[in-house]
Amino acid sequence: MLKAWQLPRRPGETDAELTARRDRQYFLDQIEENIEWWRRMGISIDLVGKRVLEVGCGHGALSINAAQRGAAVVVGIDIDQQRVNFANTNIAANPVPGGNVSFRTGELADIDSGSFDLVMSKDCFEHVVDLPRMMSEIHRVLADGGLLVAGFSPLYYSPWGDHGRTRLGGLPWLHVALPEAAIKLWLRYRHGQIIDSIADLGLNKMTTTEFGRIIHDGGWRIRSIRINQKDGSKLIRLFDALRKIPPLERFFAVSIYAVLEKAS
Repeated sequence: MLKAWQLPRRPGETDAELTARRDRQYFLDQIEENIEWWRRMGISIDLVGKRVLEVGCGHGALSINAAQRGAAVVVGIDIDQQRVNFANTNIAANPVPGGNVSFRTGELADIDSGSFDLVMSKDCFEHVVDLPRMMSEIHRVLADGGLLVAGFSPLYYSPWGDHGRTRLGGLPWLHVALPEAAIKLWLRYRHGQIIDSIADLGLNKMTTTEFGRIIHDGGWRIRSIRINQKDGSKLIRLFDALRKIPPLERFFAVSIYAVLEKAS
């Protein structure tokens, strides 16, 4: 099944029409994933009456889901103006009954302390270069006792953790096996893309160990942390067994689903 961004151009379709169709398909795909994303957290999370912020909202599917689950106010922020434009246009055309949902570009630093009861983020944290700083800002904008709900994958050292951004052809672990200098040369001379480091591709090389350290140093209380959650996948079950062998941990940890609490 083709991913949304792989949809081919239809005869006579303009660039704008193709982009709009891909955006719509991506949004619909994300809507379908929401139930599974919440399930992977491992605990029930009540959103009724809550002030909710989504970090890295993209096309807005998870924010809309939060409003449908009873959140009083939902704000989605993202650095991608095109995605935010889609989200705002979509919510204006298809408002959630009783929902107060809005989207904008911006920074966490622009938000007042204690403004939200819950912050959520889906498939974003593996791209944030300075994740400790972002999580510190999230801690600040949460009210006492507020929750951070974050699920993200694939992690960099897992089989396809480069998200295709190294353009190496999709072979598992190839981006890990090759020296970073070789990847930089490959991108420069084969694709004309000049980078100083893998971080320039929007990949932070986060591991479960490093994420645990950020949680500890940030003063979070752990409600739940689950690694490698994918219903019915024999491969993921094998990966989960292999990641428990210390030297192999980073290579077989694919995803993290965490519910963290800001201590009162």
